[in-house]
Amino acid sequence: MAKHPSVLFEIIQKGNTVPHYIFGTMHMDNEDAFTHVETAIIYLKKCDFYYAEMNLDARGLSEIGNYFLLKNGTTLDQIFKRNHYVRIKKILLKSFGIDLAHFIHLIPFYIQTLIAEKALNSRYGLPLDHFLWQKALESGKKMGGVETFEDQIGILQQIPMEIQIKSLRTICKNISVYSKQLKLLSSAYKNKDIKSIYTLSKKQLGGLKKLMLYDRNEKMVRSINEKCGESSSFFAVGAAHLYGSKGILNVLKSEDFKVRPVFS
Repeated sequence: MAKHPSVLFEIIQKGNTVPHYIFGTMHMDNEDAFTHVETAIIYLKKCDFYYAEMNLDARGLSEIGNYFLLKNGTTLDQIFKRNHYVRIKKILLKSFGIDLAHFIHLIPFYIQTLIAEKALNSRYGLPLDHFLWQKALESGKKMGGVETFEDQIGILQQIPMEIQIKSLRTICKNISVYSKQLKLLSSAYKNKDIKSIYTLSKKQLGGLKKLMLYDRNEKMVRSINEKCGESSSFFAVGAAHLYGSKGILNVLKSEDFKVRPVFS
């Protein structure tokens, strides 16, 4: 871990003096996720523009929700082998109180997000990235997304169903291991340890890391570059995207941005 870790960074484009900020978020609402929220709000209020990972307005969220549905009216008990479905249903009900019967039309990837929320003891009722979006709205900021709605849908549609099925089965075979991994990730965020966040996330993603991390980092950097104008902007993206040779911070440095951590 860095001697003086941070999840908030000031970035200044070459030939410009206007400071912009990148804040690493968690898509969770547990206590660890909100550890650095007050610092984020202080710097958010200094800026004219607020960009979440994607536009989180009600219309966008409603539209993306449709893409979490299985195609052609298919249900979870149809895409899993019967004995696998019964076992997963039993495990999730016993471990987290999740009744798959209520989510029968949703893709396995969505079920994983439900498991993560339960495993990390959801507390605030609103994930950190959504909470910050609301704060920015209340502060009268001009709002937008680093990624487009189409970007997000494109990523979702590229995750093969076979991988989603295998991933959910693997999680349910050893819930305690998965819960431990999530808690390590949560603790790393609390400690502002973006290296560990990146390492743990990359391991969890496995063969999807190019699609879910590296390719998205490239697109996000292009978007950030375009949005860093004469007015200051606050960018809130998943903390796993910050670190690494292909991470947002390193790529911005290679494009002659000045990047420095902001300490709280």
